[in-house]
Amino acid sequence: MSPALRRAALSTLAATLALAASPAFAGDCWVSARAASANGVGNPATEAAEQLMRADPRLNAVSGVRFQANRGAGASIAPVRVGLHARNVWGPGCTLDQGRADYLTPASVTLSFNTPGDIAHALPAPPGEGGSPAFPLLPQDAEIFERSGVIAYNGAGVRLYRAGGRRAIVPFRVRDHLAFWETELERISAEGGADFADAELAKLRARRASLSAARLDAQVAQSAEAAGESLWGYAEASDEGAMPLYQIAPELLSPAADKGGVRVVVAEYSIADGDTVPEASLRAWLEGVDFSAFDPFFEQ
Repeated sequence: MSPALRRAALSTLAATLALAASPAFAGDCWVSARAASANGVGNPATEAAEQLMRADPRLNAVSGVRFQANRGAGASIAPVRVGLHARNVWGPGCTLDQGRADYLTPASVTLSFNTPGDIAHALPAPPGEGGSPAFPLLPQDAEIFERSGVIAYNGAGVRLYRAGGRRAIVPFRVRDHLAFWETELERISAEGGADFADAELAKLRARRASLSAARLDAQVAQSAEAAGESLWGYAEASDEGAMPLYQIAPELLSPAADKGGVRVVVAEYSIADGDTVPEASLRAWLEGVDFSAFDPFFEQ
């Protein structure tokens, strides 16, 4: 998107948010924002992220806190983190005791861009480095994810958005699982484990050849029974008690063609003190954010 189009998109978004903003907020006030670095500050997507959160009625409905936006560093489009600060760190007027506020933050919400590879800390069981890209969800958590797009656990939650609402986290399919283990077994064979690996490779390829396209596209799941079958054994998500496996859409893990363009929006919350900020309030924010406002900033 050209700079002129981005400026026009930002202007349109700002006008929309101004009309949508409610003048009566439960939160005490928005303290002056902090910029950790000039890097990325001024990018239209960064500015839009801050405006979106400032105007969001669900976020502003959280009571007993002061909000402070922090523009991050280290990315072509800087992330925006909003700290929710309790009364014990409030200063006079609409201020904070900044040193204490930085140390004592009961909750925060963040909007960032093009960083799907960095969200492992928000996943219940992050993919292992150099291992399978898949991660499991408990059946009840998978149901919440399929309904709302939110992955939440232990006071943290994450939701990813792509232009037009396309999925950013997708099922890990049987064909993905078999392709991963085929590569692993070929590596084991080449490193001296041919006596074991070659026989397993033959079984894997025979299994794959026997499956229909529909079965190859079925979602894989973790299961104790399947794990005992073989090194590459698997269950399907439809199996009772199995934990469905997911992955970040593979195309999002490749380098961005335009470092100033958006490919994915990553929204997160993190709660350190659930008595000050109930998780339900931030879950409602995360489920209800209208990310379509960012569509004009996405790569074309």
